[in-house]
Amino acid sequence: MHLDPAWIALIGTVCGGMGLKVLESWLGRNKVKIDEATTLRNELRQEIADLRAENRELEKEVDRWRMDYYDLRDKAVERRDE
Repeated sequence: MHLDPAWIALIGTVCGGMGLKVLESWLGRNKVKIDEATTLRNELRQEIADLRAENRELEKEVDRWRMDYYDLRDKAVERRDE
């Protein structure tokens, strides 16, 4: 069977176009995955920053309670010694 060069060119063009679309969709899917990963990392970074800020606030509160405790303990010792 002998194919005309025009038919060969047409088949090559169609196959090339389909191959290009498959490659494009595959690369686009990877880009979507990369964008989702970047978004997730940014959300996790923000959550870490929020938790660190909350931790600092809680440490300040613990220090305040500790100081109140020692002040009250010192007052109790003074009253007992009187």
